[in-house]
Amino acid sequence: MEGFYAINNPFQTNGPKWFSEIKWLDFDMYLRMDLPGVGSDPDVVDISVDDSKKGVTIKALAPCLNINDSFPRSYDTYIGLGCHCCEISSVDNPQVTDGVLRLILSTTPIKGDDGAPGPPQQGLLFSHFVSLTLLLQVIKSESVLCFCGEEIHSLLFLGTDPYDPESTGKILQPHPGLSEGPASAYEYKQLLDGSVYVRLDMPGVSDVDINVDFVNYRLIVVGDAPTVSHDSGGRSVEHNVENEGYCQYYATNNPFQKNGPKGFTESKMIGLRKLFVRTDLPGVGQGDYTASIDESKKSCDCCEIGSITHQVSDGVLRLVITMTPINNQDQIPNDQEEARHRFLHDTDNYAAEFTGPILLVHPDLLTEGLRMAYAYKQLQDGSAHVSLDMPGVPKGDFTAEIENGRVIVTGRAPAVSHDSNGRFYSAVAATISNPTGTNPLLTVEGGPENGVLRLNIRPG
Repeated sequence: MEGFYAINNPFQTNGPKWFSEIKWLDFDMYLRMDLPGVGSDPDVVDISVDDSKKGVTIKALAPCLNINDSFPRSYDTYIGLGCHCCEISSVDNPQVTDGVLRLILSTTPIKGDDGAPGPPQQGLLFSHFVSLTLLLQVIKSESVLCFCGEEIHSLLFLGTDPYDPESTGKILQPHPGLSEGPASAYEYKQLLDGSVYVRLDMPGVSDVDINVDFVNYRLIVVGDAPTVSHDSGGRSVEHNVENEGYCQYYATNNPFQKNGPKGFTESKMIGLRKLFVRTDLPGVGQGDYTASIDESKKSCDCCEIGSITHQVSDGVLRLVITMTPINNQDQIPNDQEEARHRFLHDTDNYAAEFTGPILLVHPDLLTEGLRMAYAYKQLQDGSAHVSLDMPGVPKGDFTAEIENGRVIVTGRAPAVSHDSNGRFYSAVAATISNPTGTNPLLTVEGGPENGVLRLNIRPG
């Protein structure tokens, strides 16, 4: 099998596919519809029969249940009978359990002008089939023939095959009833305390039907959604969540850095009155910034800034600040002045305090944008887009390899100008697995630009 077992959910490994399942129970329609995130509270689901009594509108709200959820989700969808001989008389026993809505639409034959059941628009029924004698169950009611029955209902409503081969493929489909909120069944977010938050859509799986194991830096999640009511079968879901480097980071400013000077900034004196500053600004290009001296011109108590030179390359800003003495500080011996300046301005970028379990936010990120160095987005065509901050890495100094379904990337940031040293980055950018457990064929495209590695990962 190529691609996803069920194009409605990348984690499903068996059972009935697609977001909904419909079957006829004599003259009643049974509906199972996945509404991931929707709870059992009846106030969050609104079901109404339209004026024609031929269909129902279903609206539901899936709120943010965790502070790390990006957005709530809303659903708005319409389900019609698909026949012309009946109308909806009632919506029976609508219930949402574990993100799945189940209900029964009770129907009654449409009556003619004389009040007796009749076959209005029979011509439309005839147009669907070549041989009605093989497909219609003729029911005699009050001496009037009504062309209706389980067989005609099942055949008139398309898309009721829960094991349809067309529901398997390489391209994931968004929920047709999703009107607002994230369309992806997966959300991954790296948190400030060094942990990660993961959301996976597993409709039908309860808290007692899920198993979570941590093996070799992989979080393995397996869930079983049992058969409920008139479901055609149960479903199983499985996914591996990669979390390499958990609990201890070499550099708390970047989870992917493996060696070299740590910290978002580095500063050191490169002469008697010259200060070098390196500041990581991932995503910023040469034409995307300005640098100016403020009115105070202060660099320290004894000097003021006379001039600056600056340049941005590969998401790193480097400045050389030339200082001039004030208050007769030029009368201090040079060796004393230099020692004072080094004490004030030199940073130790190999200090142990830069290593630890809690990632830090860039102190200069003041207004907007991603707060963390990693972003993952699953796209509707089955591919994934990832971005990783690797400041200082030029376009030619990165690798991307595929190993056992893992996309492993490395980047090398050479020492430039007065940097104390170069830096090396390594990460598992994404883990992609097939429901069958086999390693998928992947195509990786992209590269670093302005200190951010951006990759498109496509199946096949």
